[in-house]
This record gives sequence, C-alpha cells and structure tokens, in this order.
Amino acid sequence: MEKEIVLNISKDLNGNSQPGEIILRGRKIATTPFTRSTIIFATSEAGKPVVIKFPTKKSKAEREWTGFCKAYTADVPTPMPIALVTSKGGRVGVMQEEVGGQSLYKCPGGQARIRFGEIVKDMHLKVPTAGIEWQEKGKADYTYYDKRIQCWSEGQVELLSAGSTTQAMLGLLSPTMNRSCRSAPPMFNHNDLYDSQAIVGDQKIYLIDFEEWVEENPLNDIAYYLFHTIRSNMPEVNFGSFLSGYLGNEVLSEPEKQTLMFYLLFISARALNYFHASKSKYFEIAEKSHRAVTNYIDNENVWKS
Repeated sequence: MEKEIVLNISKDLNGNSQPGEIILRGRKIATTPFTRSTIIFATSEAGKPVVIKFPTKKSKAEREWTGFCKAYTADVPTPMPIALVTSKGGRVGVMQEEVGGQSLYKCPGGQARIRFGEIVKDMHLKVPTAGIEWQEKGKADYTYYDKRIQCWSEGQVELLSAGSTTQAMLGLLSPTMNRSCRSAPPMFNHNDLYDSQAIVGDQKIYLIDFEEWVEENPLNDIAYYLFHTIRSNMPEVNFGSFLSGYLGNEVLSEPEKQTLMFYLLFISARALNYFHASKSKYFEIAEKSHRAVTNYIDNENVWKS
C-alpha cells in the first residue's frame, strides 16, 4: 500500500534553495547494509519514479549531494539528482530519478565491466577538483597515511600491529606511495566502487552512491574495486575486465602497480580497524577479508616485479 511522503526541498541541482513542500507516494523502503541508510522508492505527483536516500547523518547527505551534482554536471552517467530534501522528522536526504535496470553484480560476462571501467576513467578525467581537501587532510605530503599506519602499529588489532605482515608490506610499499602523493595530482574519486554501485540499463550503465567521494589518486578507486572483488570472493576476471576498460591501451607502470597495492592494503586495514573500534559484528568478516587481501598481495607479483 502506497504511503504519502511530504518533504521539504533544501536545494536543487542548480544550487538554488526552493522553500516549499514536495508530495510523493512511497512504494517501497529498504535499508542498506553497513551504512544503514534508508532508501525510499516513491512516485512524484507527476507520476515519475524517484529514489530518496537518507544517510544516518546530515553531513553524509550533504556530502553525497555535492558529489552527485559534481559527477552529473560533468556528464558522468548517473541518475539525475533532483533535490536535497528534509523529512518531517528532520532527516536530510538526496532525491534522484529512479533508473531502470539491474545491478552490475547480477550481470555475467565481462563487457559490462569493461564499460564500467571506461566510465570510471571518464569520471576521473571529467570531474574537476580543486585539490583543497587533498592538501588539508595531509594527503599531499603523505602524513595522512603515515599517521594511520603508525596508529595501527601501536593498536590492538593483531593483523595490523607492529611485526604483522600488514606492517611489513606497508613498509615496502610506502616509499613509492609517498612519492606518488607528492607528484600525482588528485582526481575526483567515487571511493567505494563495487558492482552494486552500477546499474546496467538498456542503453547505458549508471554510477550511483557518491556519499564517500574524495579527492584522491585515481588508483584508489581501482583498488576499491579490487578490494571488493577479493572481499566478496568474486571471480578475479571481473577485476581484469574492469581494469581493461579503465586502462584501454595503456599499462600500469611499476610505481603505479605498487601504489595500487598500497591502496588495496590501506583500504582493507582501515576497514578492519574501523570494525574493531566500533565493536562491529562484522569484525570477524573483516579479518577474513584482510587475510585474503594480504594473501593476494603476497602471491601477486604485480608489486614485486
């Protein structure tokens, strides 16, 4: 049974504030795993299907709205962002058009993933970045990463502490990453790429969910896709197809391979530390995933050659 939903519009795609209400008919409600965002599928008064995502925090909704608009206005294939909205209960969310299709996760074969890699490469090239966050967070001089690695070495997570395989690998990869931070300009990164972040429609593939976007080396996005491939125990050929689409006729240099492996390990370690600090029920799963990541790096000669 459909339920009436009344929302206040805070901001539209052009950045204009449009005080007033919008009335929708809610069709379905879902909750995302891990992030616990509320997703509402609804229909506008004009009969158009829309999706409203309510993250757990206002700042996350505003962050997603900013990233969504950056990508859309740069002609990245995304659903059209409609408005930043506020519910009667005070929750802030992002309303967007609902696009037809299915998750890339459900699509067999490599062609769609090759295309997904091409889309991500275009996003990196098209969406402008000022580099301000990159500088302010201490990433441009490597301090952001160094502080976290040091913190992990002194922490209580055995897989990340001093003397661990993780620390040894990070020690090998850090010099290359340090040089990369100081020389490679940051680009707009989705910062949580995996198959369910892409909707495969009849005509094109849509990229969704920009809550975590950052200014970062583009190898970070590639590493995220690889991390989720390993974490989910998906066929490694999926990553190969994605990377093929991203690189086209190019190849990764040896320093780029090592930087990619640094990001892969750093992403996994950061997730593991987060789940430990938050006493999450997912901690044991994160431990298993992290072991799979270190095994991948240990067996993969991409960073050793």
